[in-house]
Amino acid sequence: MLVQIAMQNDESSQVREGVAAVVRTALGEMLEIGSTEPIITIAPAMSASGDTAQREGRKIAILVIVPDKLGERSKRNLFGRIMDLSERDLEIQRERILIGIIETGRSNWSNGYTERKWLETMSYQLP
Repeated sequence: MLVQIAMQNDESSQVREGVAAVVRTALGEMLEIGSTEPIITIAPAMSASGDTAQREGRKIAILVIVPDKLGERSKRNLFGRIMDLSERDLEIQRERILIGIIETGRSNWSNGYTERKWLETMSYQLP
């Protein structure tokens, strides 16, 4: 499982590490990933225009690439848990968080690589 988190460069290390920890916890609880540790990368977000940034605030975007199909309930539970933990542990409002999931079959995760190696390689390729 690969997760990319995008946020502004000037977010504190506490927020950066906290969001990664929240996502890791939520994935473990909601998707029961067990010992399969997700690879989480944090990337700088593109700056929004002045008007958009003022109107919508500073966003944190989370993209999760999973090797399985998730049902609607699992997705809603994961989204809700990430937002609940972010509000409780980090005092980040729900409106700041955008979450997306890309589902792909296990057969799409490797070209001569193990799934883990593919994820590690891709974590360096994503912006």
